[in-house]
Amino acid sequence: VRFLANDMYLKASAAMMEGDFNTANIIFTHLVKLIPEDKFIKKKYAVSLIRTGELTKSKEFLQEIIGKGKSFDENVALVLAGVYSSLGEVKQSQSLYRKIISKNPKSHDACIFLSKSYGMEKKQTQAIKTLKSCFKKNPKEALYPYYIGKVYVNKGQLKTARKYFKQV
Repeated sequence: VRFLANDMYLKASAAMMEGDFNTANIIFTHLVKLIPEDKFIKKKYAVSLIRTGELTKSKEFLQEIIGKGKSFDENVALVLAGVYSSLGEVKQSQSLYRKIISKNPKSHDACIFLSKSYGMEKKQTQAIKTLKSCFKKNPKEALYPYYIGKVYVNKGQLKTARKYFKQV
């Protein structure tokens, strides 16, 4: 079983590297049946499913990985939060981004994506508050003042935006 699984994984990975995600998905489907408890394989399969637009199916695998994980995998959580966003499940994505930030206050990806989701909801004040909070925890991260400035530009407050852009 292990030899067959290794061989199938190599073939699925080669297909992914060549951009043939449909073939990779077919192989991963059988591979997951062969070794259903392997979270690494499920994570690779979930990413491949995203590449073919199968977000709902990918979401199921990602939720399962996070749900069964003894330790929190930030990368899987970021991918799942992105899938939630793509599916229009904004509250779930925001909740997961906040969880990532609570576990890793230095996660600039989670902070920026959370603030962007607030911005898409026209909640610029919440977006700025989120970015400022993250910047306070990571004062050397130049991304935060940049994104704060962008929010102020969108609000039409160019003087305030300039103040933050100068910090970059």
